[in-house]
Amino acid sequence: MYSVTIPPIGSARAWRRAASAALAARIPPAEVRWSLAGAEAEPVESRPLPEAVRPVRVAARFLALADTVVWHRETACLADLYALLWRLRQDPALIEDDTDPALSALRERARQVSRCQRRLRTGLRFVSLPADVRRDGGPHLAARVAPAHRTLEPLAPILARRFDSMDWTILSPDLTLRFEAGVLTLHPGSPAPGRAASAPVGAPTDSLQAALEQHVSRKSAPRPARGGAGKRPQPVADLLSLIDGTAARDG
Repeated sequence: MYSVTIPPIGSARAWRRAASAALAARIPPAEVRWSLAGAEAEPVESRPLPEAVRPVRVAARFLALADTVVWHRETACLADLYALLWRLRQDPALIEDDTDPALSALRERARQVSRCQRRLRTGLRFVSLPADVRRDGGPHLAARVAPAHRTLEPLAPILARRFDSMDWTILSPDLTLRFEAGVLTLHPGSPAPGRAASAPVGAPTDSLQAALEQHVSRKSAPRPARGGAGKRPQPVADLLSLIDGTAARDG
């Protein structure tokens, strides 16, 4: 049994590299155990994949599918993608078969990831950090999100282009994005306040991060309304809505 652990940051590239090595070595899907770093998994005696000895060519449509599905929350998608890749090695035309159950299931997962991306893009709301916790005293926006799937990383370049005139930080349980002085950086995720979880190795822990956590949590906390009902406060700025004009509907 071979073991492949995909890192939470750079998952798409890591999966491609591992799948290419496994396919080049002609290792069948049943002999590869896929997992995501940090996820709970049953201990199994295994060995690492051999280094790829030759390049592997696959259909562009499969690569596009894999680059989307890999961000699905279900870790089983990693194995299902390789199983499909293994079959494509023998039957390249399979990628065009709309009646294949395994391919249809992966396409449905891709649609789920795409819908999650749209919800994140249209629902992202920033708050402006107070002057006393901003880095170098400059303006800094912050947001906390909890998408259904790990969709923040593939959206990172789009967000960096849209909001390139300001500094901002986006926190999520899977990933923290920072954009400062025109530079986008990716950091380990930040668990929501109140959840028992230790900070992962390499997680940003400076004073700005701590202040950001407190400020975003305070802005996001439900406030009692008249009559005792809970009501979420209005965000300081919904920048995506201002840019897009209208919110996209789920497909």
